[in-house]
Amino acid sequence: MCRAKDDNRANFTGDPKLIKGYDVNKTCHRCGRVGFHAYECPYGWDEEERAHYVPGQSVKERLALSATRKAGTSTSTNPPSNQTPANPNPGGGVQISTIDAQSVAPASGNASWGDGI
Repeated sequence: MCRAKDDNRANFTGDPKLIKGYDVNKTCHRCGRVGFHAYECPYGWDEEERAHYVPGQSVKERLALSATRKAGTSTSTNPPSNQTPANPNPGGGVQISTIDAQSVAPASGNASWGDGI
């Protein structure tokens, strides 16, 4: 049996259904509770830690940054120099926010379907 099953590291006592992101189709692989994935589970991470989640960040890095925030020291969220930064656009191509709407040609209609527009 998993040691972390039903663990409540964050001492959460509220109703998880009221937390943003709750989804009955998700299951935390760490504690086994329904409603969240492990990186957003209220039983494993308190509200402040969930708000500072960085995709691709290891648990050790996340815990270290949380400890420094709680200690009151500011730290950069940049990855260590021996790791490559996460690709903000892993699918490739152009990010939607960088497209200039004026440079996009208007739709040509359905000429290929025979309506001649």
